[in-house]
Amino acid sequence: MKTKLVILIIALWLGFNTSPAQNFYGSFSAGYGLGIPQPLVGYDYDGTVFDANNRVNNRYGSFGAGFNLNLAGGYMFTENIGVELGFNYLFGSKTEKDLFIPTGGLRTEYTRQLRVMPSIIFSTGGEGVRAYLKAGLIMPVLGKVFATDNTIFPVVATPQGSTSIELEFEVSGNPSVGYQGAIGVMFPLGDKLHLFGEIQHVSLLIKNKEATLTKATFKSNGQDALAALRANEFPTTVKYVDNDPDIARGTARAERYPFHNLGLNVGIRMNF
Repeated sequence: MKTKLVILIIALWLGFNTSPAQNFYGSFSAGYGLGIPQPLVGYDYDGTVFDANNRVNNRYGSFGAGFNLNLAGGYMFTENIGVELGFNYLFGSKTEKDLFIPTGGLRTEYTRQLRVMPSIIFSTGGEGVRAYLKAGLIMPVLGKVFATDNTIFPVVATPQGSTSIELEFEVSGNPSVGYQGAIGVMFPLGDKLHLFGEIQHVSLLIKNKEATLTKATFKSNGQDALAALRANEFPTTVKYVDNDPDIARGTARAERYPFHNLGLNVGIRMNF
């Protein structure tokens, strides 16, 4: 409560003790973020899952790591306070984890995601170099996690019996809201043009909703394997549930995917 009161007092002081400098602006930036913090996302197995000598190691990571593009527009009420609406597109880096199945295998995952980011901006104002702080929300509007499993399926009927197979999935998520913020510095390049650099942090969890098998391939000959999987009643659509998952009925236990990020952005801002 005390922290909120202090923030409110500072905001009011900045709002009433600065010269008016209302203006619209637009900005574009690009950057790269690390998946920080990195919660538990899976496990590594030295042997197969049910091997008596198997050693299990935790695998940590975040789907938020990767290259991102940012496009934003904003309005400054004064030199010190403004609002901004940003659009961020994330090209997520790949993560890997072992599959928890008897035959073993490796899952590779990455994301492509469009997010909306409304923010409040606090700036030092004045001429020359300016420092600023942004704080707000982040809401995914488009995107999925793309997963590829490389494993062995003994149930698939082939002349060779058990066979190596590659499965490609698309995983959709439920609507989610996270938090984002940045601290940065702007350098004037002219009357209306500024160069800026900022350190940005994103805290976001998305609960998975549904996974759809989009492609299945026999690795030995490159032929399509979807027909063989359907013949063996392998579910091609899986819905994630909180209670009583049953893969035979096409349901699995729901998880929250982490999309946390700590990164650096560099860009251009134009005042209008």
